[in-house]
Amino acid sequence: MATASADRAEPAHAGDTAARSRVRHGHGRQVHLGFEEGDDNDYTRSLEGGPIDRGFESFFGLRSSLDKPPYFYIRNRLAVKPPSVPIEASHTEGWRDIQGAFWREGLIAPGFRHAAVTPDLCDESLRVLTARAAGDRPFFLYVALPSPHTPWLPSDEFQGTSDAGMYGDFTVMVDDCVGQILARLDELELANNTLVIFTSDNGPVWYPEDVNTFEHRSAHMLRGRRLGPYEGGHRVPFIVRWPGLVQAGKTSSDMIFHTDV
Repeated sequence: MATASADRAEPAHAGDTAARSRVRHGHGRQVHLGFEEGDDNDYTRSLEGGPIDRGFESFFGLRSSLDKPPYFYIRNRLAVKPPSVPIEASHTEGWRDIQGAFWREGLIAPGFRHAAVTPDLCDESLRVLTARAAGDRPFFLYVALPSPHTPWLPSDEFQGTSDAGMYGDFTVMVDDCVGQILARLDELELANNTLVIFTSDNGPVWYPEDVNTFEHRSAHMLRGRRLGPYEGGHRVPFIVRWPGLVQAGKTSSDMIFHTDV
């Protein structure tokens, strides 16, 4: 998971896109693009090929999904603490193997806690926003949370807050983090000059038995789920907030792809 932010060479104007960013900062998850990992998997060395080598000015996050070992934080190109301690796989009774508090066995960094990752990345995002607001240069912040991807790990304060079990509770936790980010933009008086995009990379891992158990369709009216060929696995929310330029409450049926951004 990752959060990214970037200086821009010039102020933002209507019609600008993230592609015009000159330098970026990132915090969160680095997925599928990948760090350049060799056969030795030496995580004490400089880790090349990540966001710092893809145009970002800074990075804090993980090398992959939070259910794939090894488990450790990376800041820029270096492990905060290299993974050195074995951890067993985790599963949740009553859910399929790739649902619930699922992660695979492997190595983990001393002191690393899966349940702390979403709060840590949310806090890091708020810190970056506050630091960037002190300057006068436009920036790009990319926040890739590990949630609600597995492992589903809602904090105590969010448990029981939804009618869709631990997955619903974890989604409420994501909503709270997004709310904190929007509130911080308001506090810093940046909201009116900031384009915010909220979206996802896949649909939910939500099976027919989950729909029956919770009477909840996580993909709404769409057929299918993540890892499947149907719309429920690929058609995702794309929510934009840009005061003065994007009308609040407006909807569009135009088809877009993330690379359009």
